Amino acid sequence: MSQRERALAALHRLRDFQHGQQETAHRLAQHDENAQLDALQRARSALQHGQEQAGSAGQGSSLDLGRAALVAQLMEGLLENVRDRRSAHEQARARTALAAAQHLAAQRQRDQVGDHLDQERARLQQASDLRDFDDRSDLLLARRLRGDAT
Repeated sequence: MSQRERALAALHRLRDFQHGQQETAHRLAQHDENAQLDALQRARSALQHGQEQAGSAGQGSSLDLGRAALVAQLMEGLLENVRDRRSAHEQARARTALAAAQHLAAQRQRDQVGDHLDQERARLQQASDLRDFDDRSDLLLARRLRGDAT
């Protein structure tokens, strides 16, 4: 194994390791994005439930001002929670997109080094085959010159 081939093989192992790390980071980002989406859906559901409860409590009955303020405060809190969850989900989506791009870049780098390694191995094999052919040709020529023509 040539020094260049050893260096390319080591670089390929490094790129493969880095690809694995980026793949793991991408999967974690996807998991976080899904968790944030679930939290957003739960917050929306809680807001909808709160709106339904506030609407049914207000129909046909009069709310006193204190209770109306409490309901408004509760609804504002639920709405703020939805906004926060939406923001967290959008940030998680951006992190997932970045992780996907980094994963793809690491995969391309690994594949590129793998291609170089394959080319180097093919070049070395071709050089070895050529040396073997030259050695056999020299041996045949020497035999012919001696008259052994076998």
